[in-house]
Amino acid sequence: MNFKVDQWVRHPIYGDGQITQDSGDKYKVQFVSAGERVMLKTSISLAGQPPYPGFRFARRKTAGTSRFKVVRVIREPAPSFDHLVKRFLDVFDDGFDGDNFDKQERQYKLRAAGLLRTTLTRREFKTLLTADRFSEVASRAARVVQSTNLIFRNEIIQFNEALKDAAFQQAFATELGELLYGTQPDEKRFTRFSDMLLSASVAKWTIATYFQFLHSDGELMFMKPAVVKKMADSLNIALSYQPAPNWLTYCKLQELAVRVRNELVAHGLKPRSGIDVQGFIWAAIRIEEGKYGRAE
Repeated sequence: MNFKVDQWVRHPIYGDGQITQDSGDKYKVQFVSAGERVMLKTSISLAGQPPYPGFRFARRKTAGTSRFKVVRVIREPAPSFDHLVKRFLDVFDDGFDGDNFDKQERQYKLRAAGLLRTTLTRREFKTLLTADRFSEVASRAARVVQSTNLIFRNEIIQFNEALKDAAFQQAFATELGELLYGTQPDEKRFTRFSDMLLSASVAKWTIATYFQFLHSDGELMFMKPAVVKKMADSLNIALSYQPAPNWLTYCKLQELAVRVRNELVAHGLKPRSGIDVQGFIWAAIRIEEGKYGRAE
């Protein structure tokens, strides 16, 4: 199919972009997520569309009479949820029902959830804490963390270093047991767990939300801040984000997860659980950025 300059096209890897130059057997294309690329015409066969009506690529402007150029970066509005769904389906054409999504986004999280539930049951917690075997709780929790790539590698390293300290092992084991099985109000358990992480300088959103995410099969959403903030922008939701884990942002995260699930259902997609919802949030944003599948 032949396209003209200024037309929008879609590439299976780079997503949607606008043709800026026709060089005979090649196009120069400005992609929304992957920047400018030159490629053979034969590699492009699908029409695309901008992320939203009226979208324009940012232009660089210079200001003043200084001998140095001042570049102002214009922040483009977030892509619409409709656009993110289409980008998700570019990679996962069978949605949540295909083997591709099951292999890449679901199964390893289900295995980690099973590992957590079988190695740190309510009974196991009671037995280990009663016997002051805090290091064993920490060791089992670390194995669960290592079983996925949900937490950034540098954060895992910091977390494992903190777990070498006996005092932190005791505090972590106690508060993790309360977080997963305690009877106090949810806010108090989450806040105590976050404060405990803060005491060891490992209060990261990924760690603060990891264990309850797996323990609840995703019904309590996991937070990777960058992608979650972008998804919130796409739905025009105020996340009230703060870098340090806090109850208000955590509640907003859960509201976002419910909204995403409802929107997915409205688009004819059927997530099986919150684990699928998290998989969509992560995959859709990373696909849009042209970074899906890259190591963190």
